[in-house]
Amino acid sequence: MNYTHTWQIGIPSDAAMVRTEVFVDEQGFPAEIELDELDKTALHIVLYQHSAPIATGRILQLSETEFRLGRIAVLQARRKSGIGAQIMQLMEQRAQELGAKKILLSAQLRTKEFYEKCGYTAVSNGKIYLDHHVEHINMEKSI
Repeated sequence: MNYTHTWQIGIPSDAAMVRTEVFVDEQGFPAEIELDELDKTALHIVLYQHSAPIATGRILQLSETEFRLGRIAVLQARRKSGIGAQIMQLMEQRAQELGAKKILLSAQLRTKEFYEKCGYTAVSNGKIYLDHHVEHINMEKSI
C-alpha cells in the first residue's frame, strides 16, 4: 500500500488529531499534557493513506548529533501493517539528514520489542519508569 507523508515545524492539526485519538482517547493520557510546548519547535511528520492521517511522530534536536523521536502514534485500525516501521524509517532518515549520530526515545514498555526490531536498545540499565500511568523505558540507537 502506498502512503504519503508531510513534514512541518510546529504541530499540524492532523498530527494533533492522531495523537489525541491514540494517547488521550485510547490510552487515557490527560488531554492537557498531550500537546506541549515542545510541539511548537519540533519537526512533525504525518503519514497519510488516501488523504487520511493515519500516523505521526516528532523529532527534537538535542545537540548537533543527538536527536529524540517522540509522540509516535499509529491509529489502532492501522497497526500491525508495517506503518510503524515505515514512519520510524522516515523519521530516522530525516534525523540522519539533519546530522544525527544517535537517536533517543522513551518507549512505552509494551512497545519495547517493536523498537528493538527497529535497532534500539534499552539504556539506563533498562530502568522502567512511569509516565503518568504507563510504564516507559529509555532507548537509543546509533546511526
